[in-house]
Amino acid sequence: MDRGHPPLDFPFYGLPPTWVGPRWVESITGPLGHPADGIWLRHGSALVHDARSPWLRVGTLRGDRFPGASRESRTAFSALLALVDATMPSPADRPPDYTERVGDVVAEHADRHASWRTVTWSVDGAPVTASMTTWAGGWAAFATLPSVDVAVVGHLVDPAGLHLAEVADSAAYHFDLHAGPVFPITVEESRRAAGVDPGAGDDVWWPAHEDHTHAMT
Repeated sequence: MDRGHPPLDFPFYGLPPTWVGPRWVESITGPLGHPADGIWLRHGSALVHDARSPWLRVGTLRGDRFPGASRESRTAFSALLALVDATMPSPADRPPDYTERVGDVVAEHADRHASWRTVTWSVDGAPVTASMTTWAGGWAAFATLPSVDVAVVGHLVDPAGLHLAEVADSAAYHFDLHAGPVFPITVEESRRAAGVDPGAGDDVWWPAHEDHTHAMT
């Protein structure tokens, strides 16, 4: 158990069967040896930084993962940080302290989540209001549900009208819902079963964007 987690004990969400393309487990979060506090599912391009293809990353986070903290602010931060990571410019185009600088920008912008645009999602067939923002040509959005928070980042996929469904059959994501995830085996096997090369695009970076420049000033 010290290299993994017990079976996930919270509902988590992905895309319905209508999504065409690979899907797999990108990461499972939380201290090893303890219940996981989140799971991220990836859909579409296998490249880490792909500005040419459509892709989505759907994260489901336990609503009680930070007792006493604002769920909205925490989830806005998680969503935007995931987008910033997915749209990282080349090391040649950023200063050594870029990661620290952009982290401050993310925190500041997440704190203003009340001013983000709202869109409507369908979650298990029910309408849900989500808050969204953009960064470097991609978008990040989140919604709070009764027991979990859902964060989604995407590119070349319309965030409005997004359909999400609780994952009842994890076979579509190439892992066993009823077995405790093991680090790093669960993610590696899911990626491999989806036909994803773990090293694909390691040398491909996001095109320079004015949002990157803003974070460096």
